[in-house]
Amino acid sequence: HNPLRLPEQFLLANRYIIGRILGSGGFGITYKAFDLLNQCYCAVKEFVPIGVVARREGGFQVTVSSKANLEDFEHGKNRFMQEAGVLKKLTDVAEVVQIMDYFMENNTAYFVMEYLEGATLKQLMAAFGGKIPLKDAMMIIQQVGSALDQVHRREGIFHRDISPDNIMVTKDNRVKLIDFGNAKHIIGKKSQTLSVILKHWYAPPEQYSSTSSQGSYTDVYSLAVTFYYIVTGVMVPNAPDRFNGDEYCALHKIEPSVSIEVSE
Repeated sequence: HNPLRLPEQFLLANRYIIGRILGSGGFGITYKAFDLLNQCYCAVKEFVPIGVVARREGGFQVTVSSKANLEDFEHGKNRFMQEAGVLKKLTDVAEVVQIMDYFMENNTAYFVMEYLEGATLKQLMAAFGGKIPLKDAMMIIQQVGSALDQVHRREGIFHRDISPDNIMVTKDNRVKLIDFGNAKHIIGKKSQTLSVILKHWYAPPEQYSSTSSQGSYTDVYSLAVTFYYIVTGVMVPNAPDRFNGDEYCALHKIEPSVSIEVSE
């Protein structure tokens, strides 16, 4: 249950029948839905920042909780839509979850994405008993890195939330990077209320500062930490702790099968 959710069976945009919640966070809810036009399942992400908006039980329209939050909400909503427009152009990057539609309704914004059946790397770790075999992990990370390289070069989009929760392997063995366009990544400095919520351990130093610039290197750091974690089951210390002297153990010292080159 989520008090901000749309009711099940709600018909969105006269096309999408809303079903169960697939996931939710500080800035949005993702639903499983059925696309009446294409007669297929899809995933619908709704921009509903917690603490900023409200929705009456059983209601549809999103209302901003206070006048003080209105500017932040409108700014975030517009950036959410701008990002969707750019991401829709990335249909040829197979490893990025595909966005099929985006629109405004109920006083907020929506993405419609392909519905993926499979497991996140976090879930795969559990299935493998705590860590993913090196050969599989390298194949997955290489594909994600290649996809990020394409995105960074062509569109200047940065994911800023790479982690085992945001990389999936589908039932037919495709690797997919999900949660692109999440509003928390695109609010910008204008908003304090809707500020970036970073993932500790995976976040590089620049994400801990509101004045540091972020770029492709931000994703590279998070991808490297993700690789280290899924292979070892051990986390690299937080970036601030590393600045304060905490050191991490080199990958090849934990997993002797890893070459020095890969470890570095």
